Amino acid sequence: MPADPGSPWRDALGEDWERLDPHLISYFGALTPAQIGRGRGVFDVVGTPRRWLWPLLSLLGAVHVLFPAWQHDVPFQVRNTDAGGGRVGLRLFEFTGRRRTMVDRVAMDNRHLTDVIGRPGFIRVELVPRVDDGALVLESAGVSVVGVPVPRSIAPRVFLRESWDRTNDMQHVDFRLEHPQLGLLYEYSVSFTYTVTEAA
Repeated sequence: MPADPGSPWRDALGEDWERLDPHLISYFGALTPAQIGRGRGVFDVVGTPRRWLWPLLSLLGAVHVLFPAWQHDVPFQVRNTDAGGGRVGLRLFEFTGRRRTMVDRVAMDNRHLTDVIGRPGFIRVELVPRVDDGALVLESAGVSVVGVPVPRSIAPRVFLRESWDRTNDMQHVDFRLEHPQLGLLYEYSVSFTYTVTEAA
């Protein structure tokens, strides 16, 4: 299948792209510069109960990556726009007492699917995608912080599954950030609706 310069996921998946649930094909497909994708939903859970991690997460929160929290039923919004061959996502978390924002840019980089997270491009994660029963599964193959690669033996590992919940007619995402020695560091589970509209 030819590469789609507007959809890095399609480029990365190749022929497996057609195995995605049609709702996910709509979500991960290309956006034109005149389109905006908007989603709205609720996190069942987000963050970590391991409070000794919160000082580090406070630093990551300052650059719009992850946040010092452990909350349930957190309202959520996402805004996706074209990034000239990639996708920029802005996510809003309505934590109790404070709104937080996470930003990222997904693109193909040297034939690898990459997610650059935070401002200014604080963390870069190389992702390996696959399709499992219509769902998109992403696992990290490498992590860099401010341009410095983290040795794989100590690098956190990302596991993400995006699926379509036919019961609720909503997109569902499960995310885990794990460390080889420390175990589960961060997690979230969220369901949301999503539409693509023309920009005003």
